Amino acid sequence: MKLVTVYSPSHEPLFREFFLPSYRKFPQGFSSLWAHSSLQRCATAEYAKVGWAAMMATRVRIVLEELSGPPGQTIFVSDVDVQWFQPIDALINTHPEAEIVAHDGGFYASPGFTRITGTPRVLRLLRAVKHDLVTNKARTEEPAFNQWAERLGIPILRFDRDISWSPRGSFWDPSKPLPRVPLQIQVHHAAYTFGVANKIAMMRAVKAEVEKRK
Repeated sequence: MKLVTVYSPSHEPLFREFFLPSYRKFPQGFSSLWAHSSLQRCATAEYAKVGWAAMMATRVRIVLEELSGPPGQTIFVSDVDVQWFQPIDALINTHPEAEIVAHDGGFYASPGFTRITGTPRVLRLLRAVKHDLVTNKARTEEPAFNQWAERLGIPILRFDRDISWSPRGSFWDPSKPLPRVPLQIQVHHAAYTFGVANKIAMMRAVKAEVEKRK
């Protein structure tokens, strides 16, 4: 299964320090990595700010291109603010019958760590999400992705939230204690924090916590 990621220059430090080393150390389950570097469409690189929708539209366009090969192929799509600490082949193949399996982001399933199969209705979903982002009907990808899945009757199954983990609730910054990291954690998605610097701080802290337990 191909692993696909899309990142802008602001997020390259996350790709270099966390995402790429995770893939190189634990590539099990992935046939190859397709990393796409895009233009910096969001000047602040902050969630839902000006230019964010354009960046998300670029990602959806690239995912559609990656699914343009044989009908019904399956790929894995991940943000670069993701790191994993062991082989995750069993995790990413959870629910093999599902068209979409995603990270549990709390209220929404997160398209930032998702196994997706290019069935006709999933391709329709992605085209609709891209349209909403391009036309400014949506400011971010996540709500549009979930809402279109519901409209089209596509169930989004979720990975176990303690295995594929991110903080939930209040937004984190380095002045706050790190939320409890589950003992079962295999994957960390650095959500619920603003800005690349905070993501780096969180990812380093979580990595240190996991390594301390070894």
